[in-house]
Amino acid sequence: MNKYAKLIAAALVLCAGGGVVMWMSARSSVKGAAAVMPNDNTYVHPFDKINKKAKAAKNNKEESVKEMTDEIIDTLTLPRVPFFIKDKMKDRLARAEKNYRTGKKGGISEDGVVKMVNELAGKFNVPEYVKTNHFQVRTARVSLLASLPDLTTTKTDKLKKGDKKILGLMSPAEAIAVSMYLLQQKMVNEAWQVTPEEFVANLHQKQLERWQAQRNQKSSAEQTGSFTANPKGEFKLRGELRPKRDAVLQAIDSGAANMNPAELSGLADAALDILGVER
Repeated sequence: MNKYAKLIAAALVLCAGGGVVMWMSARSSVKGAAAVMPNDNTYVHPFDKINKKAKAAKNNKEESVKEMTDEIIDTLTLPRVPFFIKDKMKDRLARAEKNYRTGKKGGISEDGVVKMVNELAGKFNVPEYVKTNHFQVRTARVSLLASLPDLTTTKTDKLKKGDKKILGLMSPAEAIAVSMYLLQQKMVNEAWQVTPEEFVANLHQKQLERWQAQRNQKSSAEQTGSFTANPKGEFKLRGELRPKRDAVLQAIDSGAANMNPAELSGLADAALDILGVER
């Protein structure tokens, strides 16, 4: 495993447990209360809904593709985006995805996600930790692979017995999903609420701590003659709104208040232009 792959693996360990659950909490409309997760069999996780429609969209039929792209926008769009802007995003993404699948247009690079997130961060003057880099984008894609395998752009690695290899270019649908997921993490997941440089430094520190813990465990086991498995860490969702999330939302509200109506209504199109999604 090369250094790049090891860092991503460490990132997934660092962020484990918080990513999807904390994203769910951000969608809760009840201030100060944790998102309620139904215990009955009727509950379907939002990512499962997206992946089911992504799998169905592999038939490349226009209706199936539209249902998938609509689900992505409805599920992952940041709070406070007006419905009419979401509708414009849906139509544009559906067209772009269809053209991508028919070979009329190429894929979207991870650098496009970096550029879009960073330009939006600058436009709204949000805290520096909202900005991202190529490594964080790739980490987000790897993180989403388990939940959205039918959306992630992959190919079969013949040298590794059928393992899936993530490709550098993404479909428009995956690019939008990754961008929105990453922004959600920047708002609600402590592991991501750091600058890209701090993110990598934290991974190195986590690796060192895990290595030292393994050495200590091994030393203790050699003395006692037995090994004790570490208990599975349970993530407990905290109900209070986090200060860093508040800071991001306040910056967005302030930035939006200073924009004229035309600029505000065209913001989604401008962001998609930067990302590389065709009009």
